[in-house]
Amino acid sequence: MRYDKSNNSESNYILLLKSLVFGMFLGGLSSILLLVLFALVFTQIGAMPSFVIQTMAIISVSIGTFVSSYITLRIYKSKGLLYGSFAGLLMFLLFTLIGFIISRDHFTIVTLIKFISMLFMGAVGGILGVNSQKR
Repeated sequence: MRYDKSNNSESNYILLLKSLVFGMFLGGLSSILLLVLFALVFTQIGAMPSFVIQTMAIISVSIGTFVSSYITLRIYKSKGLLYGSFAGLLMFLLFTLIGFIISRDHFTIVTLIKFISMLFMGAVGGILGVNSQKR
């Protein structure tokens, strides 16, 4: 007899939690690697305007959020839009909390733009993660 995943809701939540933690770890790691890559580029170029640095930071955390939600929903395989957006929200909260602790900055328009882009990229990554086929 085959094991039916839908009957055991507690194991579904445990699988979701494990996939979220794993996805957030890899998404955060990819964001950090992109930030390090951009920092190396900035040191080679020299002086950069602050809006370019903020744009590259938003791009790197958005790509990390995409990776996080894609991996999470590739493992979980259900409700891509909902859980992808949730993964994006968790990544936003994580990065924003770390940023506020380190820089003692306040909520700005850049934070709002980062929130919207991370939520959107999380949703897109979740949808693509659910709908991608195995090779």
